[in-house]
Amino acid sequence: MPGGIKTTDRVDPNKHVEVQKPPAVPPPGPERFDAEGLEKTEGAKKPIEDIETAGRRRLAEEAINKEWRKRGGPNEIGQLGKPLDEVLDNGDGTFTRRFEFGALRTMGGQMDQVLLDEGTICDIDVAAIWCFGTEDPGGSDEPYLIITAVSPAGAFDDRGNIVKTWKSQTFEGVEPGVFATDLPAFRDLPVGPRGISLKLVLMEHEHGDEEDLRKKIEEKGKKLADEIMDAAALLGGLNVDDQMKKQAMDSEILSTLGDISVDLLVGFLKDDKIDEKTWQLPGALLKQWADDPEAYKNSAVDHENMPAHVKTNFPREGIHDMHWLFSGGGGSYKVFLRVTPKNYLIGPKK
Repeated sequence: MPGGIKTTDRVDPNKHVEVQKPPAVPPPGPERFDAEGLEKTEGAKKPIEDIETAGRRRLAEEAINKEWRKRGGPNEIGQLGKPLDEVLDNGDGTFTRRFEFGALRTMGGQMDQVLLDEGTICDIDVAAIWCFGTEDPGGSDEPYLIITAVSPAGAFDDRGNIVKTWKSQTFEGVEPGVFATDLPAFRDLPVGPRGISLKLVLMEHEHGDEEDLRKKIEEKGKKLADEIMDAAALLGGLNVDDQMKKQAMDSEILSTLGDISVDLLVGFLKDDKIDEKTWQLPGALLKQWADDPEAYKNSAVDHENMPAHVKTNFPREGIHDMHWLFSGGGGSYKVFLRVTPKNYLIGPKK
């Protein structure tokens, strides 16, 4: 073996032999690339390409990275998250790059035209509402639920589902036990690294117009959607290392979710409020469920005394965890969701 040690050679066991290490191999996943989407590792061996293919790949990489930065780059409030691999040649004149929450692809032979090829969306249903007791003088309550869903990734998505508001019917004669199941709430909410924020307000129908309250909350939501769009537009034009806009956008989301409060919106209805909560559906968890059918199947949470047909996977805590209890106005309730994330393919399968 040329350059090796023959079996007949005599080797001094006390002599240090310097072993040549192979070139560094790029680590897998998003840690392989920097904030500009460029590969960190030096000395990695890559396949040799002809000049024309290498040139097209370089143009595709520039165009895809530009579009990625427009969609928020690696920031948590963006749409796609960090790169998972380098730009890949699809063999049909197009190039693709995969990210944590989707993929971008060049269109045909046009290296300067890039579209979203894959993405992640989420459906949310109210799996059940459970009354644990009421002190209403009449012996029963008449509750209704309003939920506002905030998806920052929607600012970069043609679907426009940035902020959506849903209201249940008013449930009459509610007594202890599960009284509402399988209520469709939201469809096709875009999922990015930030995930989805939820504002839940549980009300007791006593005074005023509940539909008017829903409209006021929806107006707040539309204001938030406009501000998220403005922040997203600025974010796409900033250097990805600049975190100021990201922090401002995060602050806007949290402050406006705080503003979606019955006490602040309609003073005369505040006595009708049972309770309100702000929940966060983490992007990483939603993506895991979308990618792995087995993980989603195992996401179901079995609660003692819950009807067998009810399938719920959020909140993740047990039925007796008081953190998730809506309590006030003489009643105590819990809301259970069924969250269904999924990946979708826009372009042709490769």
